[in-house]
Parts: sequence; C-alpha cells; structure tokens
Amino acid sequence: MKIILGVDPGSSGGLCTMDMDGNILELHKMPIFEIDTGKVKKGGKPKMRKQIDFRGLFNILEPIYKSNEVEAYTEEITHLFGLPSSSNFTLGYACGVVHSALQTFGEFYLVKPRLWQKEVWQEVDYVHKLTKSGAKKIDPKPTSKACADRLYKLDTFIPKGGRKPHDGLMDAALIAEYGRRHQL
Repeated sequence: MKIILGVDPGSSGGLCTMDMDGNILELHKMPIFEIDTGKVKKGGKPKMRKQIDFRGLFNILEPIYKSNEVEAYTEEITHLFGLPSSSNFTLGYACGVVHSALQTFGEFYLVKPRLWQKEVWQEVDYVHKLTKSGAKKIDPKPTSKACADRLYKLDTFIPKGGRKPHDGLMDAALIAEYGRRHQL
C-alpha cells in the first residue's frame, strides 16, 4: 500500500503516516532521550537536554517502510533568527538525525514551512498576533492547531496519557497532508 509519511523534526516533533485518501494511520511522538549537559540547575540537579533517539526513530520507521510504499516529507529547517546559536545547533543536530534515519530507508523530500503552511492552512484557520510595531501577523502554532482541528479534530493528536494536543504530531500530519496533495 502506498502511504505518505510526514515528519516534524526536532526533539518535540512527531511522525504521521497517512493513506492516499487523507486518513491518518499512525502518529508517533519523536523518540528522545535526555543527556546531562554538565551544568547544574538551582537545587543541585543536573541540567538535562533532549536529543532524538536514532535507534528509537529507526525502530518506528522500519516496520512502516517494510510493509508499505512510502513517500516521506520532512520540514526543511534553516537558521531561526532570534534564537541563540546553541538552539540553532541543537535543531540542526536533530534534523541531521532525522535525515540520516530517513535516508536509511530511501529518498525523502524537504518542504519549507511556508510552502506546506500555504497549502494546508485556510483563511478560516488564521490566528493573528500583534508584532512589537503593532502590525498583525499570523501566529503559526495556533494557526496549525486550528487547521489540524478542521481537518482531523484535535483529539486525534492527544498522546496516550496526555491532556492536550501535541504540536509535533499536528505539524507532522499537516506536512503529510501537504505531501499527499503534492506527490512527487
């Protein structure tokens, strides 16, 4: 069976498989582990950093690719202005892990955020925020949440044991929907 795989990279990202009719088949939070940064928080506890678990990601992807014809799409991440270089490095590292895991199974496509957002968001989904200068700007997280609710209902994205929808799962589903509409 041919399916679309959408991946929101990053330690709080997710994976979504979707059939050609737009039905969500599987959702997975990005597998992570924590490593000690060598720094200490107030109270004496070690400061930990989340990283993507390559083996865990491989174990999610292997059965998907083994039993399906997969067309994979992941968000293309570039430098994020306003974030410290350490955050950009961490995001770049996470993308490298995701790309390596996907490349293990074959070809995949990078999609710029503006491209998939323009395709799946509709005007009814837009949530605006005011910039420092007072201009209206689309707020991407709540807009994606509204779009995911319109297309699939938010309950779909609440992980087991969770109480609220997971941003990474919603974005992964919207990236998969973009891929479904633009099969290459």
